[in-house]
Amino acid sequence: MATITLHEELHIGSFIGAVAIFGGIYTVLWGKAEEVKGEGEEPTETVGVSQVQVQP
Repeated sequence: MATITLHEELHIGSFIGAVAIFGGIYTVLWGKAEEVKGEGEEPTETVGVSQVQVQP
């Protein structure tokens, strides 16, 4: 953004860093979406209080 608005020079390191940051954010959001999507696929068994056995 500084290159466009302030007419600063664009360095390759700045460009690579920006790509790495956006790639990381995308990866985290993609993983979270997969996690949320996968929650509905495998139903979990609910156990009632009468079914729980405590061993001494």
